[in-house]
Amino acid sequence: MLHYYGQDTHYETVKEWYDGYRFGNADVYCPWDVINYCDAHRRNPMLPPENYWTNTSGNDVLKHFIESAGAAKGLAKTDLERLVNGEIVEKDIREDLTYNELYASMDNLWSTLFMTGYLTHKGRVDTKRFRLAVPNREIRNIITEQVLALFKQNVEKDDQRP
Repeated sequence: MLHYYGQDTHYETVKEWYDGYRFGNADVYCPWDVINYCDAHRRNPMLPPENYWTNTSGNDVLKHFIESAGAAKGLAKTDLERLVNGEIVEKDIREDLTYNELYASMDNLWSTLFMTGYLTHKGRVDTKRFRLAVPNREIRNIITEQVLALFKQNVEKDDQRP
């Protein structure tokens, strides 16, 4: 697609920002992002990459996860920090999770983040345990922005206390 739109020189940028997902044995880019990137850069090749994916949802799942992580005795927060820093965490993933169970426990939230594209797998430890990572720079930016926004809200709340 990059070649078709005359964007051959942008391959590494697109890979860094929008690649990293894995479905079965196939590595894939986020098609929504690549289409938007090509469309924007067809008109202005000098534009920097953008977080196109963030506009497709309210990111409520991520916000709930971040808020819950603060109450999970630091363990989930530590895992989130490791992920943002490019590390891999191992978690049990429930592929049969129902909507009603999403927020029942912190463990279910890892499955939700995986199934909604915030995390991708880098292999399995066993049938239920996955090696998880943030798929690309775009998602890392979204997570970081959400964490910073929540941190700012918490600081503002602390400043208003007597």
